[in-house]
Amino acid sequence: MSILKRPATTSQELFRPSEIEAPGFQFGSDLLNSWAFEMETLILGWFVLVTTDSPCCSRDLPR
Repeated sequence: MSILKRPATTSQELFRPSEIEAPGFQFGSDLLNSWAFEMETLILGWFVLVTTDSPCCSRDLPR
């Protein structure tokens, strides 16, 4: 079905994905996901620092 031919949705259908029976699992999942992104940023920053010996010199990374 094409997006242009899709029937209009009601407000109940719009908010249906947020109806989670166990919000505790959703909170834990969001928390771990945020922690993973923070760890990825820290690890990549550490890699650039170790590889280049300069926190501002990311353009000198090997290609």
